[in-house]
Amino acid sequence: EGTDQDDDPRVGPSGGQSGGLLTAATSAAPGPRRRSRWARNVQMTLLIGVVVLGSQLVRSHLAEPYTVAATSMEPHLSDGDRVVVNKLAYRLGDPRRGDVIVFETSAVPGVTDAPAKTLVKRVIGLPGEVIQGIDGAVVIDGEVIDDPWADGASSRAFAPVRVSDGMV
Repeated sequence: EGTDQDDDPRVGPSGGQSGGLLTAATSAAPGPRRRSRWARNVQMTLLIGVVVLGSQLVRSHLAEPYTVAATSMEPHLSDGDRVVVNKLAYRLGDPRRGDVIVFETSAVPGVTDAPAKTLVKRVIGLPGEVIQGIDGAVVIDGEVIDDPWADGASSRAFAPVRVSDGMV
């Protein structure tokens, strides 16, 4: 009248396993597989390489941080402020009046006597326009513009300058 469980010493009277005894299937089950130190180092090196390569691709093609190194953009941007430049913006369209841009002075024709540096400035004149500063105002093609970015600051006087194609 006994069952197979009666003959099995691992099964107690209640049908459950008795304390401390393990089944063969449990004891033979492999534990979590551990990677060798070498494999972990290779994996970490590859991960670091992918992160560095990815950040370089982002900086060269998508966006790059710059530090404002002047007070000419105050109160909107102050000396030491950080900006991130969207490098795709002007591949998809042309600059507009009021856009903040970053450029190298070495790329500006006629600027040869100063060491090259990076500037953060706002676009005021567009290609084909003549701009000048008169009596603290910015004048474009003979008309004083409403300069909402000036916040009460006045422009210094400067002679008329024609913005040529490719300069903005």
